Amino acid sequence: MHDPIQTHRRTLVRALVPQVAIVALAAAIALVAKGGAWSLGVLAGGGAVAAGSWVSARIGLGGGVAPGAVALARILAGMLAKWIVVAGVLVAAVAVAGLPPVAVLLGALAALAAWSVALARR
Repeated sequence: MHDPIQTHRRTLVRALVPQVAIVALAAAIALVAKGGAWSLGVLAGGGAVAAGSWVSARIGLGGGVAPGAVALARILAGMLAKWIVVAGVLVAAVAVAGLPPVAVLLGALAALAAWSVALARR
């Protein structure tokens, strides 16, 4: 039997792996080019997006089969939770940890680009 929810979960996991790999590569490049603080900034930005994507998938696809309104509400709640996590980690990385803002944003952009490419390749 075809389970579309399980298919979407597998797709999201397959999209999360390249996202983490690209962020790790970007962090390694930042370490060589700019130093440890920039590398940590890239990891924080990319990690924020990866964590937010994971939270979004858990909330949006976690409840099984449900009526349309409930499924839509779960997906929207997952998206809202994702961006709350991303914004919270980005602000904490810059304001609390004192990481370079450009590095944090570059890490987030690298993770978002990897996510988009991985989902488009399906």
